Amino acid sequence: MKLFSKGHDVELLQEKLAQKGYDLGDEKGEFGYLTQEALKAFQKDHRLRVDGIAGPEVFSLLVNSKPTIERKIHEVKRGETLDEIAKHYGVGEEAFLEVNRNPKLYPGEKLSYYVREVWGVVNKDDTTHVVAENCERLTGVFYPVALFSELGSKSFNARNIIASVRIEEDEVGMYIHRLLQKRKQRKKCLSYLVDLSSQVDGIHLSWTPILRVDGTRYFSFLKALVKMLPRNKKIFITLNEEMPSWNVLGGIPFSELASIVDRIVVSLPAPKQATQLVSKGIIDKATCRIRRTVPRWKTILQIPTFSVEWNENEENSPVLLSYVAAMSRIHQTGARLFKDEDGKPYYRIFGKNSEGKLWLTHHLQLKEAFTYVNLENYAGLLLDYIGAEDQRLWKFIGDHFQIK
Repeated sequence: MKLFSKGHDVELLQEKLAQKGYDLGDEKGEFGYLTQEALKAFQKDHRLRVDGIAGPEVFSLLVNSKPTIERKIHEVKRGETLDEIAKHYGVGEEAFLEVNRNPKLYPGEKLSYYVREVWGVVNKDDTTHVVAENCERLTGVFYPVALFSELGSKSFNARNIIASVRIEEDEVGMYIHRLLQKRKQRKKCLSYLVDLSSQVDGIHLSWTPILRVDGTRYFSFLKALVKMLPRNKKIFITLNEEMPSWNVLGGIPFSELASIVDRIVVSLPAPKQATQLVSKGIIDKATCRIRRTVPRWKTILQIPTFSVEWNENEENSPVLLSYVAAMSRIHQTGARLFKDEDGKPYYRIFGKNSEGKLWLTHHLQLKEAFTYVNLENYAGLLLDYIGAEDQRLWKFIGDHFQIK
């Protein structure tokens, strides 16, 4: 449908746009200029192609009874302040300032804010108390489980539990290649995932990397899984900058894949050198290629909450530390604060036979990630992992958006 279209479908389009707070004036039954502008605003808000044409993607998002992102509207009353409005909805002023350009707060002005998903990766039973304390601030949790192993005890008071199925092998890419290539292995894996789904609310496949030659096989595997799982079970998959996008040599068809699963989890790159883990630049680089083809309203950003320590005299992986453990390490060693070439702070630890660098992932870095999610209108966040975070994080999440 486009400008000057008429009929029942136009009325349905206008009804759904009005329900979501878009101003249509008095237009009803005819696709006029006000409907076109409202539709363009909707497309812009959800990072769709802004052409003023209501196609299948627009309609599927409009009529979805359980959208990943919910846009809420507040109509300003005389004398209201932004602080009063924010407190009424249980959010901070940031929730309005980041998505409304220069609000004037005149009577009748319509301010929007968003309801998003916030998930957390749990570290088995070590984080039970943290999940319980912040249950209302979490949409649910991702519970790690090794492929073909049993789920084990789920002692979490969470609204939703997603089984995060991981491959714990040295050569993950080749293991996935052999699994997808052999029919019996594929059938065994599908049967396992269906059985596993009966114990949880959904399945997350954090399978990376996928070899270019396996892109089409992986897509076919996911289509089979979608058909076999009950409709009330969600499917999450991880994509990152290392995943090969489709070309004539093979790869993964990102847009087609996104159309059959419930959520796309975009993970930030694993640390390969001594540097901070979270920043706008790092997120931009990690999402640049994926966001061209994957709808942002289906995309969840996986953000590390842990800190890392690098030993400069050893060629090994960094040590992952919780925020509390990192602060304890800083105080015990008398670490000194420095800045890197980009002006980013880190702590230098001097030992008897070694030197190290410790990068804290503190609440201000995470706040930058929350702002990014609002500005780019992603579906939400996956905090990796619960229990490692700077506890001030929980206040900032609630300041930026309501939690679904």
